[in-house]
Amino acid sequence: MLESLPDCLDKLKALEELTLSGCSRLRNFPKIKETMENLQILLLDGTSVEKPLQEPLQMNGLSMLRRLCLSRNDMIKSPQPCISELYNLQWMDLR
Repeated sequence: MLESLPDCLDKLKALEELTLSGCSRLRNFPKIKETMENLQILLLDGTSVEKPLQEPLQMNGLSMLRRLCLSRNDMIKSPQPCISELYNLQWMDLR
């Protein structure tokens, strides 16, 4: 039933893992304005988010991300070029 996330998501400084798997009504991922220095795992599989990683500013906020799952999402046509800014990314699922 989840359709949106609050814009203040980046205020959760200690958050290490965000699992939104199966939230098929979720269409937008909020812009990350501040560094989420502890977020290492972001699971967006089975959502309807079109552009989970939109801007270099947002990428800087997710610089510690190690795992990213975007599988089972028919809305994503191709990864955004700024994905190359995720220097710590070790695992990505695009099935």
